[in-house]
Amino acid sequence: MPKPSESCPAVTCCTLPRVQTTHEARYMCRVKNDAGVSEKEFNLQVLVPPSISDKVKDVYQVVTNSTVSIGCPATGKPEPTITWLRNGQPLIADVDDVEFLADGRQLRVSAVQAFQTGTYSCRAQNSAGEAEKDFRLQVLVPPKISTDLTTDFEVFVNQPISIQCPVKGTPMPDVIWMFNGHALSAEGLEQKDIRITRGGQQMDLTHTLTEHAGTYTCRAENDAGLDQRDFRVQVFGTYPLIKF
Repeated sequence: MPKPSESCPAVTCCTLPRVQTTHEARYMCRVKNDAGVSEKEFNLQVLVPPSISDKVKDVYQVVTNSTVSIGCPATGKPEPTITWLRNGQPLIADVDDVEFLADGRQLRVSAVQAFQTGTYSCRAQNSAGEAEKDFRLQVLVPPKISTDLTTDFEVFVNQPISIQCPVKGTPMPDVIWMFNGHALSAEGLEQKDIRITRGGQQMDLTHTLTEHAGTYTCRAENDAGLDQRDFRVQVFGTYPLIKF
């Protein structure tokens, strides 16, 4: 209920402590004396600064070429204007390959690409203030092993051989090697005189034996998928004889 203000005469003003939206209404001031009555109406509009709910997902992980939608449930009075930013820079729909839906409260990115990884900020503004919330988008890239590789090897006993398996992906894929369909364990690598280097992207046979002949598979996997490539190794028992 309005109360007279202590800072001015009771007949000229009143105070609403801790104004809430429920106080929004039309108020009337009526002055009366023996000579008559005078009235004046006042319309009170309560402004509410923007706020963005904390009960929303704020970390997104998606695979390349998929579609992601980020929601920003902002409220306020008057209705706040929504602006989206990526890594601190304003987003423009036609330029940045994004869509703004639901009056800006939803950001959609279609056929998302790795370069769109980053921090997306929803900024809500009205005449009473502003609020901002950050969302983290990580774009996962499936493993991809280079196709420009030598996949067939022919060597003689005791010759060294290096097999390259360059792979890319986000996050960086885990690489394992298999021999004739079976994973090579640490013990198996030692027994076969095989070394795995460069984070799994290179396999070295330091002294090839006939038992090394077979199919080696480089298998790369991360949260976005997997890729693999087969390499065939033939080992000949003796060097060819050179006749003079």
